[in-house]
Amino acid sequence: MGYVINFDNMIKCPKKEQIFPMRVNKKYALGYSILAIFLSLTVLYFNRAYGGSLPGKRGQAKIAVLLPTSGKYSYFSWQFLYGFFLRKNIIKIPKIKYIILNLPPRSGKSAIRSVFESLRKERAFAIVGPLFPGQVKYFELYSSKFKIPVLTPSPVVSNIGAYPYMFNYGMTLKQEIETDLRYARRNNITPITVLYPDNAYGNMIAGYIRHFSKKYMVNIIKYSPYPPGTVDFFDNFSSIVRFPDNFKESSPIENSSGKTSGIKPKILFKGLLIVGDTPKLKLILTQLMYYNIKGFPILGLSEFHSEKFLKNYSFYLHNAIFPDGFSKNDNDPEVKEFVSMYKNAYGLSPNILSAEGYDIGRILRHISRSNKGRKSFYKALLSTTSFTGACGISRLHKNRFRKALYLFNYKNNRISVLENPFKAR
Repeated sequence: MGYVINFDNMIKCPKKEQIFPMRVNKKYALGYSILAIFLSLTVLYFNRAYGGSLPGKRGQAKIAVLLPTSGKYSYFSWQFLYGFFLRKNIIKIPKIKYIILNLPPRSGKSAIRSVFESLRKERAFAIVGPLFPGQVKYFELYSSKFKIPVLTPSPVVSNIGAYPYMFNYGMTLKQEIETDLRYARRNNITPITVLYPDNAYGNMIAGYIRHFSKKYMVNIIKYSPYPPGTVDFFDNFSSIVRFPDNFKESSPIENSSGKTSGIKPKILFKGLLIVGDTPKLKLILTQLMYYNIKGFPILGLSEFHSEKFLKNYSFYLHNAIFPDGFSKNDNDPEVKEFVSMYKNAYGLSPNILSAEGYDIGRILRHISRSNKGRKSFYKALLSTTSFTGACGISRLHKNRFRKALYLFNYKNNRISVLENPFKAR
Protein backbone atom coordinates (compact mmCIF):
# COMPACT_ATOMS: atom_id res chain seq x y z
CA MET A 1 0.00 0.00 0.00
CA GLY A 2 3.01 2.28 0.14
CA TYR A 3 4.11 4.65 2.84
CA VAL A 4 1.00 5.01 4.97
CA ILE A 5 1.22 6.78 8.29
CA ASN A 6 1.50 4.12 10.97
CA PHE A 7 3.45 3.29 14.10
CA ASP A 8 6.44 1.93 12.16
CA ASN A 9 7.00 5.19 10.30
CA MET A 10 6.69 7.46 13.31
CA ILE A 11 9.55 8.40 15.57
CA LYS A 12 9.33 6.15 18.62
CA CYS A 13 9.47 8.31 21.77
CA PRO A 14 13.22 8.73 21.22
CA LYS A 15 15.79 8.82 23.94
CA LYS A 16 17.89 11.95 24.28
CA GLU A 17 21.03 10.25 22.90
CA GLN A 18 19.07 9.05 19.85
CA ILE A 19 17.77 12.51 19.05
CA PHE A 20 21.16 14.07 19.59
CA PRO A 21 23.74 11.65 18.17
CA MET A 22 26.60 14.03 18.96
CA ARG A 23 28.29 13.96 22.35
CA VAL A 24 26.25 15.93 24.86
CA ASN A 25 27.96 18.43 27.12
CA LYS A 26 26.48 18.17 30.63
CA LYS A 27 26.32 21.94 30.75
CA TYR A 28 23.67 21.86 28.04
CA ALA A 29 21.82 18.73 29.12
CA LEU A 30 18.72 20.71 30.11
CA GLY A 31 18.36 22.21 26.63
CA TYR A 32 18.71 18.80 25.03
CA SER A 33 16.23 17.29 27.46
CA ILE A 34 13.58 19.94 26.80
CA LEU A 35 13.68 19.31 23.06
CA ALA A 36 13.78 15.54 23.51
CA ILE A 37 10.71 15.63 25.77
CA PHE A 38 8.88 17.99 23.40
CA LEU A 39 9.48 15.77 20.39
CA SER A 40 8.55 12.66 22.33
CA LEU A 41 5.24 14.19 23.44
CA THR A 42 4.59 15.31 19.88
CA VAL A 43 5.02 11.77 18.62
CA LEU A 44 2.94 10.29 21.41
CA TYR A 45 0.18 12.71 20.55
CA PHE A 46 0.13 11.67 16.92
CA ASN A 47 0.44 7.94 17.59
CA ARG A 48 -2.73 8.15 19.71
CA ALA A 49 -4.46 9.71 16.72
CA TYR A 50 -3.72 6.81 14.39
CA GLY A 51 -6.91 5.45 12.88
CA GLY A 52 -8.94 8.59 13.55
CA SER A 53 -8.85 12.34 13.20
CA LEU A 54 -6.22 14.34 14.99
CA PRO A 55 -7.31 15.49 18.41
CA GLY A 56 -6.97 19.08 19.53
CA LYS A 57 -8.91 22.25 19.80
CA ARG A 58 -10.87 23.59 16.87
CA GLY A 59 -8.73 25.80 14.67
CA GLN A 60 -5.53 24.15 15.82
CA ALA A 61 -2.91 24.11 13.06
CA LYS A 62 -1.48 20.67 12.32
CA ILE A 63 1.95 20.85 10.71
CA ALA A 64 3.66 17.74 9.32
CA VAL A 65 7.46 17.56 9.21
CA LEU A 66 8.72 14.93 6.74
CA LEU A 67 12.45 14.26 7.01
CA PRO A 68 14.74 11.24 7.37
CA THR A 69 15.11 11.07 11.16
CA SER A 70 17.15 7.86 11.17
CA GLY A 71 19.91 6.42 9.02
CA LYS A 72 23.05 7.99 7.58
CA TYR A 73 21.30 11.15 6.35
CA SER A 74 19.55 11.89 9.62
CA TYR A 75 22.41 14.14 10.77
CA PHE A 76 21.30 16.78 8.26
CA SER A 77 17.66 16.47 9.28
CA TRP A 78 18.46 16.99 12.94
CA GLN A 79 20.47 20.10 12.16
CA PHE A 80 17.30 21.46 10.58
CA LEU A 81 15.12 20.28 13.48
CA TYR A 82 17.43 21.79 16.10
CA GLY A 83 16.60 25.19 14.64
CA PHE A 84 12.97 24.41 13.85
CA PHE A 85 12.21 23.43 17.46
CA LEU A 86 14.38 26.07 19.09
CA ARG A 87 12.80 27.41 22.28
CA LYS A 88 11.43 30.59 20.69
CA ASN A 89 9.48 28.51 18.18
CA ILE A 90 7.82 26.06 20.58
CA ILE A 91 6.76 28.05 23.63
CA LYS A 92 3.40 29.80 23.83
CA ILE A 93 2.05 28.26 20.62
CA PRO A 94 -0.99 26.23 21.67
CA LYS A 95 -2.48 26.58 18.19
CA ILE A 96 0.13 24.26 16.59
CA LYS A 97 0.41 20.49 16.75
CA TYR A 98 3.36 18.88 14.98
CA ILE A 99 3.35 15.56 13.13
CA ILE A 100 6.91 14.26 12.76
CA LEU A 101 7.30 11.52 10.17
CA ASN A 102 10.48 9.66 9.30
CA LEU A 103 10.68 9.79 5.48
CA PRO A 104 13.85 8.04 4.24
CA PRO A 105 15.58 9.52 1.15
CA ARG A 106 14.79 6.35 -0.79
CA SER A 107 11.02 6.93 -0.49
CA GLY A 108 9.65 7.37 -3.99
CA LYS A 109 6.52 8.48 -5.79
CA SER A 110 4.01 5.95 -4.46
CA ALA A 111 5.29 6.25 -0.90
CA ILE A 112 5.07 10.03 -0.90
CA ARG A 113 1.60 9.93 -2.46
CA SER A 114 0.45 7.69 0.41
CA VAL A 115 1.87 10.16 2.93
CA PHE A 116 0.03 13.08 1.32
CA GLU A 117 -3.21 11.11 1.18
CA SER A 118 -2.95 10.27 4.87
CA LEU A 119 -2.11 13.84 5.83
CA ARG A 120 -5.05 15.17 3.82
CA LYS A 121 -7.37 12.84 5.74
CA GLU A 122 -5.81 14.03 8.98
CA ARG A 123 -6.47 17.63 7.88
CA ALA A 124 -2.87 18.76 8.11
CA PHE A 125 -2.53 22.48 7.41
CA ALA A 126 0.95 22.32 5.87
CA ILE A 127 3.99 20.11 5.30
CA VAL A 128 7.66 20.91 5.91
CA GLY A 129 10.08 19.00 3.66
CA PRO A 130 11.74 17.44 1.85
CA LEU A 131 15.34 18.16 2.71
CA PHE A 132 16.89 16.42 -0.30
CA PRO A 133 16.35 17.32 -3.99
CA GLY A 134 15.46 13.81 -5.19
CA GLN A 135 12.00 13.92 -3.59
CA VAL A 136 11.10 17.50 -4.52
CA LYS A 137 9.31 16.59 -7.77
CA TYR A 138 6.92 14.30 -5.88
CA PHE A 139 6.22 16.90 -3.21
CA GLU A 140 5.53 19.43 -5.97
CA LEU A 141 3.14 17.07 -7.72
CA TYR A 142 1.13 16.00 -4.67
CA SER A 143 1.08 19.39 -2.96
CA SER A 144 -0.92 20.62 -5.97
CA LYS A 145 -3.04 17.48 -6.26
CA PHE A 146 -4.06 17.44 -2.58
CA LYS A 147 -3.84 21.23 -2.13
CA ILE A 148 -1.56 21.03 0.92
CA PRO A 149 1.00 23.86 1.14
CA VAL A 150 4.59 22.70 1.45
CA LEU A 151 7.58 24.67 2.74
CA THR A 152 10.89 23.17 1.66
CA PRO A 153 14.51 24.03 2.41
CA SER A 154 15.65 21.95 -0.58
CA PRO A 155 18.47 23.49 -2.69
CA VAL A 156 16.75 22.43 -5.94
CA VAL A 157 13.20 23.43 -6.87
CA SER A 158 11.20 23.90 -10.08
CA ASN A 159 10.47 27.19 -11.80
CA ILE A 160 8.65 29.87 -9.85
CA GLY A 161 4.89 29.50 -10.11
CA ALA A 162 4.92 26.02 -11.65
CA TYR A 163 3.50 24.47 -8.46
CA PRO A 164 1.43 27.02 -6.49
CA TYR A 165 1.35 25.00 -3.25
CA MET A 166 5.12 24.46 -3.13
CA PHE A 167 6.99 27.19 -1.24
CA ASN A 168 10.78 27.35 -1.15
CA TYR A 169 12.75 29.00 1.63
CA GLY A 170 16.13 27.31 1.26
CA MET A 171 19.24 28.58 -0.46
CA THR A 172 19.21 27.14 -3.98
CA LEU A 173 22.06 26.18 -6.27
CA LYS A 174 20.67 28.64 -8.81
CA GLN A 175 21.05 31.42 -6.26
CA GLU A 176 24.64 30.45 -5.58
CA ILE A 177 25.59 30.50 -9.26
CA GLU A 178 23.73 33.76 -9.89
CA THR A 179 25.45 35.43 -6.92
CA ASP A 180 28.89 34.38 -8.21
CA LEU A 181 28.31 35.49 -11.79
CA ARG A 182 26.56 38.75 -10.91
CA TYR A 183 29.57 39.70 -8.80
CA ALA A 184 31.94 38.62 -11.58
CA ARG A 185 30.16 40.93 -14.02
CA ARG A 186 30.15 43.90 -11.65
CA ASN A 187 33.86 43.48 -10.99
CA ASN A 188 34.97 42.66 -14.53
CA ILE A 189 35.99 39.08 -13.73
CA THR A 190 35.56 37.88 -17.28
CA PRO A 191 36.32 35.71 -19.20
CA ILE A 192 35.82 32.72 -16.91
CA THR A 193 36.65 29.03 -17.23
CA VAL A 194 34.49 26.38 -15.50
CA LEU A 195 35.70 23.11 -14.00
CA TYR A 196 32.85 20.78 -13.02
CA PRO A 197 32.00 17.07 -12.52
CA ASP A 198 30.61 15.23 -15.52
CA ASN A 199 27.53 13.82 -13.79
CA ALA A 200 23.88 14.81 -13.30
CA TYR A 201 24.73 17.30 -10.56
CA GLY A 202 27.59 18.88 -12.49
CA ASN A 203 25.62 19.12 -15.73
CA MET A 204 22.74 20.77 -13.87
CA ILE A 205 25.18 23.34 -12.46
CA ALA A 206 26.67 23.88 -15.91
CA GLY A 207 23.16 24.63 -17.19
CA TYR A 208 22.71 27.27 -14.50
CA ILE A 209 26.07 28.77 -15.41
CA ARG A 210 25.09 29.01 -19.07
CA HIS A 211 21.84 30.72 -18.14
CA PHE A 212 23.28 33.30 -15.77
CA SER A 213 26.43 33.96 -17.78
CA LYS A 214 24.14 34.96 -20.64
CA LYS A 215 21.94 37.04 -18.32
CA TYR A 216 24.91 38.96 -16.86
CA MET A 217 27.00 38.93 -20.04
CA VAL A 218 29.90 37.02 -18.51
CA ASN A 219 32.07 35.35 -21.12
CA ILE A 220 32.63 31.64 -20.36
CA ILE A 221 35.50 30.66 -22.63
CA LYS A 222 35.81 27.03 -21.55
CA TYR A 223 33.75 24.33 -19.83
CA SER A 224 36.02 21.53 -18.64
CA PRO A 225 34.09 18.53 -17.24
CA TYR A 226 35.92 15.87 -15.26
CA PRO A 227 34.77 12.26 -14.67
CA PRO A 228 33.51 11.73 -11.09
CA GLY A 229 36.39 9.36 -10.31
CA THR A 230 39.13 11.78 -11.37
CA VAL A 231 42.10 12.14 -9.00
CA ASP A 232 44.67 13.59 -11.43
CA PHE A 233 43.45 16.80 -13.09
CA PHE A 234 46.34 17.34 -15.52
CA ASP A 235 44.16 16.64 -18.56
CA ASN A 236 41.60 19.22 -17.40
CA PHE A 237 44.32 21.77 -16.72
CA SER A 238 45.83 21.13 -20.16
CA SER A 239 42.49 22.11 -21.69
CA ILE A 240 42.24 25.45 -19.86
CA VAL A 241 45.85 26.73 -19.82
CA ARG A 242 48.84 26.47 -22.17
CA PHE A 243 51.80 24.53 -20.82
CA PRO A 244 55.24 24.84 -22.40
CA ASP A 245 55.70 22.46 -25.36
CA ASN A 246 58.45 20.48 -23.64
CA PHE A 247 56.62 20.10 -20.30
CA LYS A 248 55.83 16.58 -19.10
CA GLU A 249 53.25 15.72 -16.48
CA SER A 250 54.77 14.94 -13.09
CA SER A 251 52.02 15.82 -10.65
CA PRO A 252 51.55 14.12 -7.30
CA ILE A 253 47.89 13.19 -6.79
CA GLU A 254 47.80 15.16 -3.55
CA ASN A 255 50.22 18.06 -3.33
CA SER A 256 50.16 18.31 0.46
CA SER A 257 53.64 19.82 0.63
CA GLY A 258 52.61 22.87 -1.40
CA LYS A 259 55.53 22.56 -3.81
CA THR A 260 55.34 23.74 -7.43
CA SER A 261 56.69 22.37 -10.69
CA GLY A 262 58.44 25.63 -11.54
CA ILE A 263 56.64 26.03 -14.87
CA LYS A 264 54.77 29.15 -15.95
CA PRO A 265 51.67 28.20 -17.95
CA LYS A 266 49.85 30.80 -20.01
CA ILE A 267 46.50 31.61 -18.40
CA LEU A 268 43.75 32.86 -20.73
CA PHE A 269 40.98 33.59 -18.22
CA LYS A 270 40.42 36.08 -15.40
CA GLY A 271 38.45 33.76 -13.14
CA LEU A 272 38.10 30.02 -12.54
CA LEU A 273 34.76 28.66 -11.31
CA ILE A 274 35.25 25.30 -9.58
CA VAL A 275 32.40 22.91 -8.81
CA GLY A 276 32.90 19.78 -6.73
CA ASP A 277 32.58 18.14 -3.33
CA THR A 278 35.18 18.68 -0.62
CA PRO A 279 37.49 15.75 -1.59
CA LYS A 280 37.58 16.95 -5.21
CA LEU A 281 38.14 20.58 -4.22
CA LYS A 282 41.09 19.43 -2.12
CA LEU A 283 42.71 17.67 -5.09
CA ILE A 284 41.97 20.46 -7.56
CA LEU A 285 43.31 23.25 -5.37
CA THR A 286 46.53 21.46 -4.41
CA GLN A 287 47.24 20.48 -8.03
CA LEU A 288 46.53 24.01 -9.28
CA MET A 289 49.31 25.18 -6.98
CA TYR A 290 51.69 22.48 -8.17
CA TYR A 291 51.25 23.51 -11.80
CA ASN A 292 51.59 27.19 -10.85
CA ILE A 293 48.11 28.00 -12.17
CA LYS A 294 47.34 31.08 -10.10
CA GLY A 295 46.93 34.85 -10.12
CA PHE A 296 43.13 34.99 -10.58
CA PRO A 297 40.02 34.78 -8.36
CA ILE A 298 38.63 31.30 -7.73
CA LEU A 299 34.84 31.31 -7.72
CA GLY A 300 33.15 28.55 -5.78
CA LEU A 301 29.92 27.46 -4.10
CA SER A 302 29.01 27.27 -0.41
CA GLU A 303 31.21 24.19 0.12
CA PHE A 304 34.07 26.67 0.52
CA HIS A 305 32.38 28.24 3.56
CA SER A 306 33.57 25.68 6.08
CA GLU A 307 35.88 26.44 8.99
CA LYS A 308 37.50 23.04 8.68
CA PHE A 309 37.99 23.36 4.92
CA LEU A 310 39.45 26.86 5.15
CA LYS A 311 41.71 25.85 8.03
CA ASN A 312 43.12 22.88 6.12
CA TYR A 313 43.39 24.45 2.65
CA SER A 314 43.79 28.18 3.21
CA PHE A 315 47.37 27.84 1.96
CA TYR A 316 45.98 27.08 -1.52
CA LEU A 317 43.31 29.81 -1.51
CA HIS A 318 44.87 33.16 -2.32
CA ASN A 319 41.68 34.79 -3.58
CA ALA A 320 38.49 32.75 -3.28
CA ILE A 321 34.96 34.11 -3.73
CA PHE A 322 31.98 32.05 -2.60
CA PRO A 323 28.34 32.49 -1.41
CA ASP A 324 26.36 31.10 1.51
CA GLY A 325 22.93 31.62 3.00
CA PHE A 326 23.94 32.08 6.62
CA SER A 327 26.80 33.50 8.68
CA LYS A 328 26.98 32.85 12.41
CA ASN A 329 29.40 35.78 12.76
CA ASP A 330 27.02 38.43 11.43
CA ASN A 331 26.37 41.28 13.86
CA ASP A 332 22.76 41.76 12.78
CA PRO A 333 20.43 41.48 15.82
CA GLU A 334 18.40 38.67 14.19
CA VAL A 335 21.49 36.53 13.71
CA LYS A 336 22.99 37.33 17.10
CA GLU A 337 19.77 36.39 18.90
CA PHE A 338 19.45 33.13 17.00
CA VAL A 339 23.09 32.11 17.51
CA SER A 340 22.91 32.96 21.21
CA MET A 341 19.71 30.94 21.78
CA TYR A 342 21.09 28.02 19.77
CA LYS A 343 24.35 27.87 21.70
CA ASN A 344 22.57 28.22 25.03
CA ALA A 345 20.19 25.39 24.12
CA TYR A 346 22.60 22.91 22.57
CA GLY A 347 26.17 24.06 23.21
CA LEU A 348 26.78 23.98 19.46
CA SER A 349 27.23 26.52 16.70
CA PRO A 350 24.37 26.61 14.17
CA ASN A 351 24.77 26.08 10.45
CA ILE A 352 22.61 27.05 7.49
CA LEU A 353 20.24 24.09 7.96
CA SER A 354 19.67 25.11 11.56
CA ALA A 355 19.04 28.72 10.50
CA GLU A 356 16.60 27.70 7.76
CA GLY A 357 14.76 25.42 10.19
CA TYR A 358 14.53 28.28 12.68
CA ASP A 359 13.19 30.72 10.08
CA ILE A 360 10.64 28.27 8.67
CA GLY A 361 9.46 27.52 12.19
CA ARG A 362 8.95 31.22 12.85
CA ILE A 363 7.02 31.71 9.60
CA LEU A 364 4.66 28.85 10.46
CA ARG A 365 4.25 30.04 14.02
CA HIS A 366 3.28 33.52 12.84
CA ILE A 367 0.78 32.28 10.25
CA SER A 368 -0.81 29.75 12.63
CA ARG A 369 -1.87 32.37 15.17
CA SER A 370 -5.07 33.37 13.41
CA ASN A 371 -5.97 30.62 10.95
CA LYS A 372 -8.64 27.95 11.33
CA GLY A 373 -8.17 25.75 8.29
CA ARG A 374 -5.88 24.73 5.46
CA LYS A 375 -7.40 27.21 2.98
CA SER A 376 -7.03 30.20 5.28
CA PHE A 377 -3.52 29.01 6.22
CA TYR A 378 -2.59 28.86 2.53
CA LYS A 379 -3.99 32.34 1.88
CA ALA A 380 -2.09 33.72 4.86
CA LEU A 381 1.10 32.15 3.55
CA LEU A 382 0.55 33.74 0.15
CA SER A 383 -0.02 37.13 1.76
CA THR A 384 3.32 37.04 3.58
CA THR A 385 4.97 39.98 1.84
CA SER A 386 8.31 39.93 3.63
CA PHE A 387 10.11 38.19 6.45
CA THR A 388 13.31 38.94 8.35
CA GLY A 389 15.03 35.95 9.88
CA ALA A 390 18.43 34.48 10.65
CA CYS A 391 19.09 34.02 6.92
CA GLY A 392 18.37 37.62 5.98
CA ILE A 393 15.47 39.61 4.56
CA SER A 394 13.22 37.67 2.19
CA ARG A 395 10.25 38.72 0.09
CA LEU A 396 7.67 36.26 -1.15
CA HIS A 397 7.50 36.28 -4.95
CA LYS A 398 4.75 33.92 -6.10
CA ASN A 399 5.75 30.83 -4.10
CA ARG A 400 9.40 31.51 -3.34
CA PHE A 401 10.94 33.44 -0.49
CA ARG A 402 13.51 35.44 -2.40
CA LYS A 403 16.49 36.68 -0.45
CA ALA A 404 20.02 37.70 -1.21
CA LEU A 405 22.97 35.56 -0.13
CA TYR A 406 26.16 36.38 1.65
CA LEU A 407 29.17 36.59 -0.62
CA PHE A 408 32.54 36.02 1.01
CA ASN A 409 36.12 36.63 -0.07
CA TYR A 410 38.95 34.60 1.44
CA LYS A 411 42.20 36.48 0.94
CA ASN A 412 45.36 36.99 2.98
CA ASN A 413 44.20 34.38 5.51
CA ARG A 414 41.00 36.17 6.43
CA ILE A 415 37.35 36.18 5.36
CA SER A 416 35.68 39.43 4.38
CA VAL A 417 32.03 39.96 3.48
CA LEU A 418 31.50 41.29 -0.04
CA GLU A 419 27.69 41.16 0.05
CA ASN A 420 25.31 40.95 3.03
CA PRO A 421 21.65 39.83 2.71
CA PHE A 422 20.60 42.15 5.55
CA LYS A 423 21.80 45.13 3.54
CA ALA A 424 20.10 44.09 0.29
CA ARG A 425 16.89 45.97 1.05
